Amino acid sequence: MYIKNYNSTHTNSTHTKNGGGNMAKERRTKTKYEIIQVASKFFLEQSYTNTSVHTIAKELGISPGNLTYHFPTKEHLLLGVTEKMVDFKERKYQKEAGLGIESISSICLDFMTVVSGCQESPRAKDLFIAIYSSEMCRNHFQKRRIERAKRILSEQCAGWTENQFKFVELMITGIYLSTITTSDDYLPLETRLPEALYLILDIYGVDEATRRNEIAKILQLDYRQIGKNYYKEFIDYVEEINDKILEEMSDN
Repeated sequence: MYIKNYNSTHTNSTHTKNGGGNMAKERRTKTKYEIIQVASKFFLEQSYTNTSVHTIAKELGISPGNLTYHFPTKEHLLLGVTEKMVDFKERKYQKEAGLGIESISSICLDFMTVVSGCQESPRAKDLFIAIYSSEMCRNHFQKRRIERAKRILSEQCAGWTENQFKFVELMITGIYLSTITTSDDYLPLETRLPEALYLILDIYGVDEATRRNEIAKILQLDYRQIGKNYYKEFIDYVEEINDKILEEMSDN
């Protein structure tokens, strides 16, 4: 499927003599999205650690040099996947259990989805450890979470400086990592999840009653199943977005 998509893009390059600049730009954009699509699939089905740039290039039927033209390093490719993942999560939260994206619930749902997904899938765990170990990817996540916190928690965080938000995000990143990397054998997810959420909301200055209410709502969800489904849905989302972009470009 992926080779077919790329090769059809490559074949169309023979028609770029008229208006070649625009079509060449479109071709580069198509290739970029196809790379992200295949990388997402490999990272979540074979793991980030066990996937090489050469493997992705081979699946697409392109040279490693062509791939690194769009993504200079594997870390840049990971960032491309991270950006799509953030977009996907924000869309998903608007639908899941009727919880709005502009609510404290979305902060809890974000954490719950990532942690439970990593609990259910070793490959997802490998991917998120890679994301949080990369300053480039980690900064992207933290930037979006800071933007969200400023909107949702404007009352609780009134008067905070930018550096305060950044420092809090460093602490929350540590909570993510420690919760993800801890096994059920050492501390069950049913214990880790509410305790970590309580700590995150406490750091943001959310009052006790609201903390307990929001965590109770999350715990009522089938969070293990949500985590299990999340990464498959993400792969489907990237493919859907990719196909939509390719279709729009073809129409133009």
